[in-house]
Amino acid sequence: MALNQIKLKNMILYFANSPYIRNLGTTKLYKLLYYADAACLREIGHSMSGSEYIKYEHGPVPSRGEKSIKTLRAENAIMVEQEDFYGMRLDAIRASSEPDLSIFEKAELEILQRIAQAKGAASARMLSEESHLEPAWFYAAMMGKLSPDLMLYGASEDPDGL
Repeated sequence: MALNQIKLKNMILYFANSPYIRNLGTTKLYKLLYYADAACLREIGHSMSGSEYIKYEHGPVPSRGEKSIKTLRAENAIMVEQEDFYGMRLDAIRASSEPDLSIFEKAELEILQRIAQAKGAASARMLSEESHLEPAWFYAAMMGKLSPDLMLYGASEDPDGL
């Protein structure tokens, strides 16, 4: 599936607007996007954004994530402000506009809401550590693409714990 830049940008806006998500920075955002795309792939049969994911030290990162954030900033749809967060630098993402929910299938919206509710209060560190248990991240080469085939299998499908 090809990248759907419009969906990716609206997924970012969805998470930035969600009342369930606290302390949204880029690391946390990238993990939420990964979990939404992986859940959509597993449950519906296609990635929501069509994004490829790259293995970074702190977990999967959408290949066009940074570009999408820059575009949304240029469109004044989000603001990114540096904040001190328990001694760490947080590039806090705040929405200035609402997502266009009409572009999502009903099942996709349900996945976005479920991911926001289930993972929105978790820290970026917790989500990064959790993402390292994902077979797609674990078996990829550093800075390499994650296998969409392995994204079909989450950590819960690996009873042996990698």
